[in-house]
Amino acid sequence: MFIVENILFYEKIPSTCRYEWVGWRNDTQDFQGPLIITFKFDQVRNFSKVFINCNNLFSKDVRVFKVALVYFSVGGNLYQNSPVKYDFIRDDVVEYSRPVMIKLNNNMGQYVRLQLYFDAKWIMISEVQFISGTQPKI
Repeated sequence: MFIVENILFYEKIPSTCRYEWVGWRNDTQDFQGPLIITFKFDQVRNFSKVFINCNNLFSKDVRVFKVALVYFSVGGNLYQNSPVKYDFIRDDVVEYSRPVMIKLNNNMGQYVRLQLYFDAKWIMISEVQFISGTQPKI
């Protein structure tokens, strides 16, 4: 299950590739700040990586996010003060989509919040995959 805050636009983009895209725009007057997506898992997990498949069709003003902050929470109300930070190096040459891998340093939580900062008008994502393991119950 995931919850998306600040949804501005959902569009199913016709494509010849095998992915379908969910897209968010940052040029509406009500939008402020990053795109925030919160994931809730079945139990507390130990997270090692996340892969975010992003579109980079910059000729259409779509780019991979410029910065991602990843926060973790056990209960969903309070998140850690020091998130995992990832800076994406802009690609102005290749317009293909790509999986962006972020190391999560074995942080633990039942909730994971992604804050993705725009580098163009659009962020488009087709898939998010977490690599994690369960924590033994005490």
